[in-house]
Amino acid sequence: MMRYLRKRYLALFVLVVMISSASSFLITVGVGEYLASHAADQEVRRITAVALRELLTPLFALLLLGGTIGFITRRMASPIEAICTATREIAAGNFAVRLPELSRRDEVGQLSEHFNRMAAELQANEYMRKDFIANVSHEFTTPLAVMGGYAALLENNDLSAAERQHYAAVIRRECERLSGLTQNILLLSKLENQSIQERPTVFSLDEQLRQAILFLQPRWGEKEIVFQPELNAVSCRGNEELLWLVWMNLLGNAVKFSHVGGSIEVQLYARERDIHVVIRDQGIGMDENVCRRACEQF
Repeated sequence: MMRYLRKRYLALFVLVVMISSASSFLITVGVGEYLASHAADQEVRRITAVALRELLTPLFALLLLGGTIGFITRRMASPIEAICTATREIAAGNFAVRLPELSRRDEVGQLSEHFNRMAAELQANEYMRKDFIANVSHEFTTPLAVMGGYAALLENNDLSAAERQHYAAVIRRECERLSGLTQNILLLSKLENQSIQERPTVFSLDEQLRQAILFLQPRWGEKEIVFQPELNAVSCRGNEELLWLVWMNLLGNAVKFSHVGGSIEVQLYARERDIHVVIRDQGIGMDENVCRRACEQF
């Protein structure tokens, strides 16, 4: 891009120099002829005209050249300096910085437009990361608080055997929840760093979905949710372990955000070379902004 700009402004520079030189030449010739016509001697008139022409031509050329170079330099350097300043702000973590909109539609104008778009996306991702950290902190704090509370209750020697068993079951359940959350965070880190090797296998996808629904039975049974599976026999080639986590996430969210006594539909069917999985609940749903970022990492 800079090579193109240099060629573009070099052509403009040459054109301006030619125009300025021609203009200054005509001016000095006219002035010289005027002054020479008033001189008494013919030789004096000729020398005066030549001297003025030789003196004023470079002077006018330099003046016009200096003004042209200053104009071109300011036009090129001003937006570039603004972009450099904004880039330093981005590097410092200030994703709210924006460049002023330019009316020019050349490469510099397009660069400014793309920079603002990039800054907006970075700012949105930063908000999502902050929400993610806050949610993870909350998810860790809640089970830890529950386990601490029930562990304190277990210190009571007057508890019955049934109460002790119930408190121990609650602590075990929260431990499993923490373990699952930790495994998901580690898996997310591995996926981000591309450290998971692809190990595709052929497996029964409908059976995997049935096992996932049964695995979550304590959660949807507690909310009296009715599952309505319509699963055709479909074999799939892929990473069975990662797909299991996908169903755990989707079905778990469907149960989590469904109302008590609601229903969840799960459909599986193949159409030509594509496999379709539909999970439909009657919960709170997602707004347009959430849907647009549903496949993003955070």
